[in-house]
Amino acid sequence: MDEGRIISLIGQGGLSIIIFVVWYITFTRINSTLTEAFSKHQDLSRTLLHLLENEQDYKGQLISVLTRLELELKTNQRCPLAQNKERTQ
Repeated sequence: MDEGRIISLIGQGGLSIIIFVVWYITFTRINSTLTEAFSKHQDLSRTLLHLLENEQDYKGQLISVLTRLELELKTNQRCPLAQNKERTQ
């Protein structure tokens, strides 16, 4: 196409072309911003999932320690008062 035809097309389209260009630039910027926000959200979700898995492991270990402690408290094998009672009886 020659330059004269391009200029006449721009002159005929005028406002429509300007609105389209503005819309296209806005759309591409919003799209890139949303893509970036989505990737950050995915990274954050992975991090939170990893933290929850670690917390679950920690709670499992804590439950096992508390269960052993409860068993020792029920049997009174290490309590000096319980040992003294057993000796006197």
